[in-house]
Amino acid sequence: MVILLGDGAASTAAELCKLLIYDPGAMTRLLDRLEKKGVLRRVRAKGDRRTLRLELTAEGKRLYPRILEALVEVFNHLLRGFSKSEVRQLEDMLKRMVANA
Repeated sequence: MVILLGDGAASTAAELCKLLIYDPGAMTRLLDRLEKKGVLRRVRAKGDRRTLRLELTAEGKRLYPRILEALVEVFNHLLRGFSKSEVRQLEDMLKRMVANA
């Protein structure tokens, strides 16, 4: 989630739910915990006060590269023994699955 916010792939809870295929109620609880830990904050959107945008705090921005590094390590571990073309093929198939969801 921190990665999606840091990369600009999502900026609201609804966008995160859509990208992660995640329950909105569970997302709210997760965001509450991350906000309490000082990782992110909710900010009213300027154009639409009903919309709460999510922003990483200074702590969230500090954690971002560490989380990204850990994620890359996990993916590299899981993809051991795959060729580059196999990884690309898997990525393409997963993207198609997400598009179908």
